[in-house]
Amino acid sequence: MTVHHIYPYRSFHRDTLRQQLAEAGIGTLCHYPVPIHRQPCFASRFQGEDYPMAETLAAEELSLPLSPAMTEAEAERVAAAVKAAEAGQAIPQGDPVSYSDISRLTASYGTTLEEAACRVIRSGWYVQGSECRAFEQEFANYCAGKAGLWQLHCVGCANGLDALTLLLIALKQRNGWTAQSEVIVPALTFIATAQAVLRAGLTLRLCDITPDGLMDPMSAATAITPQTVALLPVHLYGRRADLDELSQLADIHGLALVQDAAQGHGLPLDVKSGALQAAFSFYPGKNLGALGDGGAVVTDDGELAAHVRQLANYGAKEKYCHEMPEAFNSRLDELQAALLRVKLTRLDEDNARRSRIAAIYDKALARI
Repeated sequence: MTVHHIYPYRSFHRDTLRQQLAEAGIGTLCHYPVPIHRQPCFASRFQGEDYPMAETLAAEELSLPLSPAMTEAEAERVAAAVKAAEAGQAIPQGDPVSYSDISRLTASYGTTLEEAACRVIRSGWYVQGSECRAFEQEFANYCAGKAGLWQLHCVGCANGLDALTLLLIALKQRNGWTAQSEVIVPALTFIATAQAVLRAGLTLRLCDITPDGLMDPMSAATAITPQTVALLPVHLYGRRADLDELSQLADIHGLALVQDAAQGHGLPLDVKSGALQAAFSFYPGKNLGALGDGGAVVTDDGELAAHVRQLANYGAKEKYCHEMPEAFNSRLDELQAALLRVKLTRLDEDNARRSRIAAIYDKALARI
């Protein structure tokens, strides 16, 4: 299951192919060319550790253009260019195709985003107001609908890294975790997944991935030690991690299951057992992207949501009464919340559009 945040194409000649496409006017990106254990900041921490599938995908993955604003003709041009290059043929001439034209996507909303922004500007209220509260409720309802649940809770944050960090800290404080408590993360993901574990004062542990880029339950099982307290799967590329298998694994070992849903807007995040606790990013390039930065924690645990909200507000439930000495200032501002409310109404439509573009790639590139 996927919401097609990214279309990952694998090639043994990834770098050469990317250069050829660039020369033909077609933009691409690599997600992610350096796995976590090979990052310079972790060179000594994971010295000698080997995660072969993560390293293979890091070396071969090439992200093709994928946007709700793309046309079918543009997708067909990209597919034809990839086929020609992989066959050692000249790429057919055509119009340029950017990797992600956010301005074009923004323009497709007409005046609705401008009207939402003006509404906030004229209100005179820019943080912790009605727009953020409304978005939190609307996004919670949206996620609950996808998960087949009656109710979820949402807490807006400044960005996706803060959302995941705050969620882990809240779990740490509630469950009595220590600095030696381990959180298992897939070896191929954006660096923020790993950084959130360390920012929360926990120990980072890695496991390998499956060929489609998701946490490998078997590798995760072998990584579990007596100090392990949580599994942290990532819905990489917009693909849903194997939550059924991972929730069963977490249940057997008494672990928390925390979801990095930064690329998973629109996925059903329900789990067979345990709590639903996920962190989202609203970076502009996401399926649900702000026109700035933003993030959110979504959970079925009302007390956990309240704990996260207090952590994100200087440790205070009431103004000038701070109960948590180590807390944060992490807010989803009113402007971004208002813009996200507009874009949320079209998320399913945009995801369906992404799926249609991906289907063109699937059909054209299946036999390469």
